[in-house]
Amino acid sequence: MIPFGIAKRLKKGYRLYCFVTLKCNLNCSYCTHRFYNKKMPHCPEMSLEEWKELIDTFPVKIREVVITGGEPTNWYHFAELVEYLSYKYFVTVFTNLNFYWSLDGANKSKILFVSTYHQKDNKKKFLENYNLYKKNGIRIKIDELINQEIEGSRTKDWCSLESLKKDKRLLIYPDGTLFTDAYSGAKYCHERYNK
Repeated sequence: MIPFGIAKRLKKGYRLYCFVTLKCNLNCSYCTHRFYNKKMPHCPEMSLEEWKELIDTFPVKIREVVITGGEPTNWYHFAELVEYLSYKYFVTVFTNLNFYWSLDGANKSKILFVSTYHQKDNKKKFLENYNLYKKNGIRIKIDELINQEIEGSRTKDWCSLESLKKDKRLLIYPDGTLFTDAYSGAKYCHERYNK
């Protein structure tokens, strides 16, 4: 049950952040999931069919679905979920571009990838997948692109613990639990599954 105040705010449609997995192929010290106790949380993951049903029967209007994680492209059903959702919603994917999926069955006009170059050791793979996605018709927004050269990584300053506590997004974690802020979601996963 969504509390009345949140449901009222969501009437016009809202961004639904779907953490399909918390697994990630990188080990970034500034990851938002590490703010609770410096470790990456673990959490059981819903199946593709469970995600489809949860989103399709969501009690408020959805204007955009954000697929995120961990690294969402590392999730086994990533392509199937994005292809399915792209015919119903605008889909934004937060990714490190370390994995490539063709997404041939998707409505590519309704998909946007958002990525930040994270670590120097994956630069070749990052650029290779960036070019493959672009060639395949996927729009990509990349942070920190300077003079056609990808440099450095984000610092801890980009997302403080205080901003996480104030974050009022609607988030669904991999086990289907609903949260209104990322800090509570990370804390829940650490306390429930990392004992």
